Amino acid sequence: MIDVPSLLSKLSARRPIFHSEADFQHALAWQMQLEYADADLRLEHPLMNGQRGAIDILVRLDNQTFALELKYLSRNLIHETGQDRFALKSQSAHDIRRYDVCKDIQRVEQFAAHTGGTGGVVVLSNDPYYWNGPKSMDTCDSRFNIREGCILSGQLEWSERTGAGSMKGRERPIILAGNYPLSWKSYSNLAGAFGAFRYLYVPVPKQSAELSTPGSTISNGWHLMPSAPAIKPETVLARVRALISELAPKPVCDDCISIKLDLSLRQHANAMSRQLAVDDSFKREIGVCWLCKSCKKVIWRV
Repeated sequence: MIDVPSLLSKLSARRPIFHSEADFQHALAWQMQLEYADADLRLEHPLMNGQRGAIDILVRLDNQTFALELKYLSRNLIHETGQDRFALKSQSAHDIRRYDVCKDIQRVEQFAAHTGGTGGVVVLSNDPYYWNGPKSMDTCDSRFNIREGCILSGQLEWSERTGAGSMKGRERPIILAGNYPLSWKSYSNLAGAFGAFRYLYVPVPKQSAELSTPGSTISNGWHLMPSAPAIKPETVLARVRALISELAPKPVCDDCISIKLDLSLRQHANAMSRQLAVDDSFKREIGVCWLCKSCKKVIWRV
């Protein structure tokens, strides 16, 4: 419906840098209006179902809706062009920013499910830490990693050792219905240590209406898994052990274990893999899942 990469390519020619996220939002909306003259655009459109928050840019075109969320993540940079002087400041707390990007994807999924439309999330940054990622994969926010080549899917949550202060106000896990491979593209190149801007575009397709039905969300819009039937722990443990042994020595994540074994709750797989990890025959740590290629905690038989 909306060709976001094409819009960004054209926008970069006249606006290679922005003062703020609001500046970026207005400039991109203006570019959209130029390209799609018949489109009806709204900025900061309220979310549906009484949820708090708003969609950054909502587009209505040809009886379809398109919701776009934006993030502008900056590092220190001074740049002068024409009559403008840009003085970007470094934004701290990379873990919080990454969490918020993942939350935006979930928000667009739920909005798309409610409206029957599509959408996406755009992250524009001159901070290489986002596309290169941390040197260690064993970080408290590893499930929210948005580095080049990662895949976001399933339930994303903080590691057990995350401090309460680090995740204050963002304690709830994020559950994504889709699979989102991440690829950063060049946006602009300016002089200076952090003059290279890249963007990440995550398109969100149409979603099942179940994401927006009562009982599948709670008041703040977080998608919940359906209630699980009672399952004997020893039965689940045996099935998880058998699957991991069958895949050995390839690593597998809890989400993929849940899907492969048709478990109603990811927590079943998580609890069982933790239990197996006590055995020296199994190893559990941050790595790349052989099935979904995501960077997350995985387990394998050694």
